[in-house]
Amino acid sequence: MFTYSLISNNISNIKFKNFMKYLFENSTHFTLTFHSIDYDEILYENLSYFLIKNIKTFNWYRYKTLEKPLNVFVYNSNIISMNIILNTFNSLFEYHFGIEDICFFNKSKLIFGSVTHENIADLFLDFKNDIKYFKEFGNWKLTNYKLDIDFNF
Repeated sequence: MFTYSLISNNISNIKFKNFMKYLFENSTHFTLTFHSIDYDEILYENLSYFLIKNIKTFNWYRYKTLEKPLNVFVYNSNIISMNIILNTFNSLFEYHFGIEDICFFNKSKLIFGSVTHENIADLFLDFKNDIKYFKEFGNWKLTNYKLDIDFNF
């Protein structure tokens, strides 16, 4: 596996929308971390039809907490859930609510992970040459980062 980290400041506007479309089309599900369901109530309700499960964990993609567990929600990737995300957000890192730590999976394999409040985003590709599909969305750098968590859904 090859890990590429985003070195651009952000992915926004049309690049963000196209990036999200690509990820939704190539994933089976995605996750969001909700820190306050009350604050994110509209997004939470809109996505509730596609909810697979809620994971309470102290350790998620590039994120560890000691105080209280994270609320990570797993959703089906489909055209309707994609449109909810696209109609709610315009940028990867400039969130107002909800798009905290969005990750995309193909079955249990992580293909994209982010920690939005830290401006961290990584692609996990099978082939080094696959980065060519993502260059239009931002600048990426090959890194040595290895996943330290197994995702079992």
